[in-house]
Amino acid sequence: MSVDGGGGGTRGAEPDAVARAALKAVEIEGGPRFRLWATCPGGLEREVAGELAALGWTPLQPSVREDVPRGRTDGLWWERGSVYGEADLAAVYRTLWGGRTIHRITALQHVGIADSLDEVEAAVRSADFSWLPDAPFAIRAARIGDHSFRSPDLGRVAGAAVIDEHRAATGRRLPVDLDDPEVEIRVELTGTRLRVGTELVTGSVHRRDYYPFRHMAALKPSVAAALLRLGAWKARESLLDPMCGGGTILVEAALALQGRPVRTGGTQRLERLGFHDPALARRVRDALTAPTTGRDTSTTLLGLERFGTHVGGARRNIRAAGVEEMVEVREGDATRPDGVQRVDCVVVNPPYGLRAGSPAILDELYQESLRALRGKLGPEGRIVFLSPAVRRVRRAAERAGLAVNLTRGVSLGRLDAVAFVLVPS
Repeated sequence: MSVDGGGGGTRGAEPDAVARAALKAVEIEGGPRFRLWATCPGGLEREVAGELAALGWTPLQPSVREDVPRGRTDGLWWERGSVYGEADLAAVYRTLWGGRTIHRITALQHVGIADSLDEVEAAVRSADFSWLPDAPFAIRAARIGDHSFRSPDLGRVAGAAVIDEHRAATGRRLPVDLDDPEVEIRVELTGTRLRVGTELVTGSVHRRDYYPFRHMAALKPSVAAALLRLGAWKARESLLDPMCGGGTILVEAALALQGRPVRTGGTQRLERLGFHDPALARRVRDALTAPTTGRDTSTTLLGLERFGTHVGGARRNIRAAGVEEMVEVREGDATRPDGVQRVDCVVVNPPYGLRAGSPAILDELYQESLRALRGKLGPEGRIVFLSPAVRRVRRAAERAGLAVNLTRGVSLGRLDAVAFVLVPS
């Protein structure tokens, strides 16, 4: 099976635990509607689109044929690292506070094709920026691919176009502040595909404030949540991370199971843009923070970790997130998971062998851990295994009696890995 092969990870009609958490407050509607662009971990767009659909995003119809992105999940179009849709302000609040798999939320002004700076300028001028407040702004420009110009050129041309069009519409010149702007406009050109939009939140919402211990190879929480969706982990199923490091996967699982928001602030950008509705925000926040009823408290969330320092760090993170009653971390070995009973879902981010260790040691770790975990799986059990060592994982899985159900090629910053969903063969 090729990388990015296969469909979604959902098994059966019951929603996975991450999507289930998103359903809180979904009945609340109100406020202006936006054409939206969410950035996310590259390669996990299907999982992100499913969560955003649960949060209330609806399909965004491409305006011209060239606008059609690569794929579609739950009605939402997506391409590498991006998902598109429409939603009202209430759904934007839900996404800001309850979105577990996303990075940025941007109000789209333009999506189309551009092959030169002149075409970029024309596209930016066609967008409506007359509603922008008279506040310091900045262009955040980026490009991927071969072009006859650089990213600073892209930013310069786009910035001049925004200033000119806003002045023509309002008679006022927008001030520029590249260091601490109140308004940020994103202009991204990937090949010939151009996207222009205004940021609705400050910074990346994947950042959480409940991880005091930083493991040297920690996953982004957004990646961890998306891997849980990929594995279709459900609320009544046991979960094991046998190489849990700082506990990110387990913490994100516990918070999703509780239906708790991953953040409660971050509305400053909406306030500056004039979109913030305090009463509506309060209704959404109250619904998201209300206790979840009917939760199965018998669900087992268990982590194993070889190194005592990391065990202590994971427990610190678990306490900081307030989920110590739901998650247990033990000192243990993934190749000999003694004391672990039958498990429904395993999600693991193992060592990649990039910092130290010989290939033979990594081969042994993968083969022995997968063989041991195969013996712990329940009837519908599956393992989500993330690693850049594709051949080693395939070889280890085959020797352990596991088949590759589907894969996702995942971008981890400067490193590309593959998430395998493995099931008994």
